[in-house]
Amino acid sequence: MTADADQPAALGLEGISKSYGSAAVLDNVSLSVRKGEFVALVGPSGCGKSTLLRIAAGLEDHESGRVVINGADVTSARAADRDVAMVFQSYALYPHLTARQNIALPLVMRRLNARERWPLIGPLMSRAKRAGIFKDVADVADSLHITHLLDRRPSQLSGGQRQRVALGRAIVRRPQAFLMDEPLSNLDAALRVAVRNEIVDLHRKAGAVTLYVTHDQEEALSMADRVAVMLGGRILQVGTPAQVYQQPDHLEVAKFIGVPQINLVAAIVENGLAKAASAELARSVAATDGSRVTVGFRPEDITLTAEPAASAVAVRVERVEFLGAVALAHLKTVECGLTLTARIAPTDASGIAGLPSLHARVDPDATLVFGTSGSRIARTTATQRGLSDAA
Repeated sequence: MTADADQPAALGLEGISKSYGSAAVLDNVSLSVRKGEFVALVGPSGCGKSTLLRIAAGLEDHESGRVVINGADVTSARAADRDVAMVFQSYALYPHLTARQNIALPLVMRRLNARERWPLIGPLMSRAKRAGIFKDVADVADSLHITHLLDRRPSQLSGGQRQRVALGRAIVRRPQAFLMDEPLSNLDAALRVAVRNEIVDLHRKAGAVTLYVTHDQEEALSMADRVAVMLGGRILQVGTPAQVYQQPDHLEVAKFIGVPQINLVAAIVENGLAKAASAELARSVAATDGSRVTVGFRPEDITLTAEPAASAVAVRVERVEFLGAVALAHLKTVECGLTLTARIAPTDASGIAGLPSLHARVDPDATLVFGTSGSRIARTTATQRGLSDAA
């Protein structure tokens, strides 16, 4: 579900700063999530993304900035009063309660008063309310396909089943926002794919705000409406998955997003051309002659050919990595020993190793150019990869 860009933010983090002693963890971070939108906050370990999520939930203090939910400033509100549901990496289930009781707990605390929660006489005093609670639990369990697990305790469940129970406990509350802190990192690869599809489906059905923290860029790109890339306590770029992959605003974003990593080559600008050795790697570069730049291009943008060309360099094949549907050719340039990675068809893997002469060519109009500050340099032509530089 993609939110309308004109809608006001349902969850807003404005100018958030946080330090531990002299170490700054968050540096004036702002991020907005619109109603019905799924935003993934992605970055390496230690960049501050989980801290930002805990501040949004009210679980951690901060030095400056404010948290806004549906137009209300909740910066000073307790976590219990923010009407958000958090899903943790560690599941955080109560081991002595069944799955049914774990999912029901938020509703029990919300709908029943203190006397109605007494263990002996409480059930007699609140039969109708409890029937409603367990009907809601049954509906959520059915949507998560865990109805047959409701009478088991966490110790009797697998990791994937525990995470489904934790998701059910968050969903049953029908909160204003879901905050998820790397909920799939403890699952194996096959199960991660299945559960992330379920999370997206549940988000769409609920129509609520979802802010999802992960270090896994594949999760971020495949699940989110928009991706916020966070590095060193700052958000460097927010955009659609296609934008952050194809048109990164900063060199660090280009390096972090994409597997295998983007190829980067140091180049010099001459008459609007970015050249490395004799190869023309980028055209129409808006930089003065003699400027040092970094040219980036994805492995899929390399074409391997036996014939030389103006935008090609002679290479030798160091290794071919077979990955099933694709293969990766690890190359080294003959002239300067630069390492490159090209994505090729598996059927081509055996053929390229035997070629006496091989050249790697890139489309100079499809490359990315970054200045010494790390910011992407504009091109004087209108588009790259079919996307505007203003995207």
